[in-house]
Amino acid sequence: MYCKQCGFPLPSTGYLCTNCGRVMDSKQIKQQKEQRKWNSLAKPSQMIGLRYGRKDFIFQKREDTKKKREVLLFIFLLVLIGLGFVLLFFLV
Repeated sequence: MYCKQCGFPLPSTGYLCTNCGRVMDSKQIKQQKEQRKWNSLAKPSQMIGLRYGRKDFIFQKREDTKKKREVLLFIFLLVLIGLGFVLLFFLV
């Protein structure tokens, strides 16, 4: 379901659009309740995709992985620079 005002995907819980704040109409609320029944029958991993939007969930996961890589690379470079200074002082 999508918001009638802004076209943003509506959440599976709550009655407000998370983008513009418009209240859902009664038809959308009924559809949401019906969808919740079906979601309760789904696997937990599918529920995450349905609730948060699978594209957004995957994109966020990639962003988290990218940040972790950057932090690890930074730590690795600091260790290399530290080792370089230690070797420089021991050899001189």
